[in-house]
Amino acid sequence: MSSMRESTDLAALHRLWAEVHAAAPDDAAGLPSGTGLRGKVVRQIGSVAADVSEPSLRADRALIGALIRTNDALAIRCDELGARVVELEDLLREVVSVVGDDVVQLRASLQSTTPSPSPSPTASPPQSPPQSPSPTDG
Repeated sequence: MSSMRESTDLAALHRLWAEVHAAAPDDAAGLPSGTGLRGKVVRQIGSVAADVSEPSLRADRALIGALIRTNDALAIRCDELGARVVELEDLLREVVSVVGDDVVQLRASLQSTTPSPSPSPTASPPQSPPQSPSPTDG
């Protein structure tokens, strides 16, 4: 069985999460750098918007991080269960082999100790069961 921890999907998820975390929002990114009134107002609104949305973004990132850790834990458990299934399959093959050998030996032993029923030339024909007297016989 292939390892879940080494799957390309899980590795891609970790890479993407690392990229998202590495790209932390810069305070000055995307904001006009003008010194005029418009630049000042836009920076002020951007700052307020970032302050308002930051708790939500933090909660979203925490949830996604928890989901990724859960995926890792599930992958580890799946790998453990897969290894156990392989062990049990090997054990079952061994048990079937041993029991099969024992059945063959038992059958051979029974055949060698039990006389085979063969008709003898002097044997009398089987007798029919006695008949009960009929009610008319009197």
